[in-house]
Amino acid sequence: QADFFRLSWLVRSWLAESRNPMWTPSAICVPIGLSLLVFCMYDSSQSLAHNLVLAQAYLFLIPASRFLYCDDPPASLLAVMREAPPVSCWMLGSGACEPSPHEWDVDVSGRHGRVPVRCWGSRSGGAGLVIHIHGGGLHGGSVLAEKHLSQYFSVVATVCSVGYRLAPEHKDPVAVDDIQDAVRALWANGSPLVLFGMSAGAYLAARVALRLESTDVFLVMVAPMVSPSFLGPSQLEYAHAVWGHQQDTWSWKWYVGESGVIEDVDLLQATAARQQFPLTYISVASRDYLRDQGVALAASLNRSGQLVEFQEWDTSHLGCKVQGYWDRCLGGARDSIASFLQASDS
Repeated sequence: QADFFRLSWLVRSWLAESRNPMWTPSAICVPIGLSLLVFCMYDSSQSLAHNLVLAQAYLFLIPASRFLYCDDPPASLLAVMREAPPVSCWMLGSGACEPSPHEWDVDVSGRHGRVPVRCWGSRSGGAGLVIHIHGGGLHGGSVLAEKHLSQYFSVVATVCSVGYRLAPEHKDPVAVDDIQDAVRALWANGSPLVLFGMSAGAYLAARVALRLESTDVFLVMVAPMVSPSFLGPSQLEYAHAVWGHQQDTWSWKWYVGESGVIEDVDLLQATAARQQFPLTYISVASRDYLRDQGVALAASLNRSGQLVEFQEWDTSHLGCKVQGYWDRCLGGARDSIASFLQASDS
């Protein structure tokens, strides 16, 4: 990833110096970005098709990357990327994002309007409910953005993926409101509930869990965004990764807004203020800009007795989203969910 950044930054610098109007971001930066990703990340043990899908996932999961698009991302670019088919649909094959007999849509009326929901598994609810909150840096993604992950967890419980209003159009706490409204509509208080998310989804899951204040909730956070201000060794080591300092800074800026208060959205501040977290599972990726934020949150929750399990996996931030890596970094989360639901049922 670091080599990819350096190569693409050289390309960007060359384009800036050339001052040739032919070399626009749409004409050259995205194709070069995809080519460099394939070159720098090529896995000779896998097929070319597998490597191309992996490169596409990295390229399009982060639409707001300066080093892919050669400039600050305009609102028009975000709009176009949001309308594109989710990467999960490409990964799972043609027609994969069309509803199957075992999935269904739910329309929830929330305080800010309609909240989209897609569910997988048993309509009866069965052993419990998993609310899956998609990632996307707080400014991207949809209920289908991580369909493959929803399906992965649906073998142990009914899973409902919840959409929410995105930054920069909607500031904090609108996304949290949307998810909380969906939880209220889908969940029978007193039954076991799992709030699961990766990256930004993990952050929002924690924010919702803090509002619910229920002992029936289990929080599962994978490679979580935690704090807009925390800096640890991983923030320096992976500052130029696919998800790095620029992307993280933009996301928080768009989410909080110019007049927002950073401390109000910081999960580490919440633990310092002794806000009551539910029982929590946290896993981090070893080669991730966000790694040490997750480590710090886990340490804080462990001191207060709310951490059930902590795991660190040898992968990058987006590695868990790519087929073939799910068991490596999500198997522990799925096992913990199954254990929580079984204990709740006994």
